[in-house]
This record gives sequence, C-alpha cells and structure tokens, in this order.
Amino acid sequence: MKLLPALVLTLALASACGGGDEDSDAAEPSTAEAAITPVEDVLVAQLTLAGDPDWLAADEHGVWVQRASGEITLIDPATSEEAGSVSVGPMDLCSGLGASYGAIWTCVGSDVARIDPETFEVVAQLAVNKQAVQGHLVGGFDRVWVLTSDGSGLVGIDPATNQVETEFELPARCSDVSLGEDALWLPCRVDDRVLKVDPLSGEVLLDLAVDNPTFVAVDGDVWVGTSTATKQLDPETGEVLVESEAGADGGVVLDADSVWVRSLEEFLVRLDRETGERVQEITATDLTSPGDLLVLDGEVWTTAYDDQLLFRIDGSAS
Repeated sequence: MKLLPALVLTLALASACGGGDEDSDAAEPSTAEAAITPVEDVLVAQLTLAGDPDWLAADEHGVWVQRASGEITLIDPATSEEAGSVSVGPMDLCSGLGASYGAIWTCVGSDVARIDPETFEVVAQLAVNKQAVQGHLVGGFDRVWVLTSDGSGLVGIDPATNQVETEFELPARCSDVSLGEDALWLPCRVDDRVLKVDPLSGEVLLDLAVDNPTFVAVDGDVWVGTSTATKQLDPETGEVLVESEAGADGGVVLDADSVWVRSLEEFLVRLDRETGERVQEITATDLTSPGDLLVLDGEVWTTAYDDQLLFRIDGSAS
C-alpha cells in the first residue's frame, strides 16, 4: 500500500466518457454523530508481524498476509496465530495478494507467482510485467486479473493453464482491480478516473471522472474510496448516489449493513450502507501507517504496515 513515485505524478484531470462526475446531485456528506470506540474495546486479537504486513486475502484456510519483506503468511482464525509462511523474495517493487481458484496469488518483482496453500510452495511464476502498486489480485470470470506496465494494460491469467489468455488495453493508468457481478471495476488514481470493464470483451462500459480514487468495493452495490471521501455509485450510470466524508488511504470493504473505510487519520470508520452516515469510528492511537482491510465472518481484519501490526476486530460490536 506504500505509494511508488509513478503514482504521485501531477496530471490534468481526465475527462469522463460516461456519466457520474463530481458535480452530480449526490446526497450531502453525512454529519451525523458517530459512536467513538477505542480499538481496545472491540479487539479480538492483535498480532505483531515483522516485515511490513500489508495486503490481505482470505480463503478456507484462513487469512493471508503479504509482507514487504517477502513472506506470505497464513493466520489461522481459530487461534489468531501463524499457521505457515512462504518466502517469495523482497517485494520492494511490487504489491499484490489474492486467493482464488484454490491458490494464493502474489508478485515477485513484475512477475506473478502462484502458491499452493496446502504445501506453501510456489508452483508457478509468470512474467507479465505487473504494474507495481496493484494490491488485490482478484479472481473471477475464469481469470486472475493483473494490471500491467503503467496500469494501462490488463491481463487475465487462466488458472487452469497458468498462462495469460486475455489481454486488454485500458484508456487510463489504473492502480487496482475489483470484481463485480458482471464487470471489473478499476480505480485509476493518477488519471482521476474509475473504469467499469467487460471481462469478456474488454469494452469500457463506464469511464467516470473521480478525483483521486483509491479503492473500489463491489457486491452489487459499488462504493469508491477516494483520498477525501467514500461514495456509492449507480452501477449502471455511474451517478453518485451517496457521499460521506471518510477518506480511504487504506482499504474499503462491504458487509451486509456497513461500509468499512480504513485510513491513517481515522483508523477505521463504519458507514451505514443505506445513508452513508457514520455509524462508528474505531480509534487507534500512535499508528503511523494505514493498511489493507477485509471482512471475514463478521470480523474486520486490517494491517498497519509501518507499525508491523495486524488487527482482528469484532465487527458486530458498537
């Protein structure tokens, strides 16, 4: 999640080719008073993991953590303890972790590596020229999706063959990929755009102007985190439906009732999915970094990479 120089270029705002711009008639940002909860009051477990723990993924084995030092570590939810680890080499020039198709996917430099979650062995390594900052290697539509070059390329790896079988050119330099029901959603941070892409044809279904988008969370609804706000978009038109003043320099994830937003400044904010109002602010003192975020079985997991910490939080407590 640490930003590389390519991601902080100063660029002119890109024009949108679809609907949903910053001037749409969205609901006013929420000013409702939220419950303030110290993280200690809702903490299930807190783990110290050396090596800058950052990106997260989950499967039937547990929660996987990518460390910048080069380890991919499995945490057993039954014990909140490490259950195994594999070293793939220092990750100074890459980010990325995913769990799909019975495998764990990560990066080694600009390559993508496939790890067997049973044996903790690297079983394949693909030279794809992966874009450095893509943090979520999502699997869907029979492919594992990887941004390439400067983020303006998108490839789909066939998990049955470990080969690139799909290649698309994008009209913007994107920084992450999220999986929707019928499309891929991509925040393109350096170009201030969000793309909705058909995974079969590569057609750009929506091309939206969004200032500094960081992450997209999709489960039928579409929520976009930016550096200053979190917004719900209409998945068909891109119109901004709801907006909340909760910036996301960490992750954004959804559960049945809430939108969870991770940032350095506020640590963890819970928004009501219907209104965008702040329901809860979970606070943590003395942290110096944001981190990734996921929800698993009603619990929220998040990292703070420079602080060498992984938090496991009761998501039902308020």
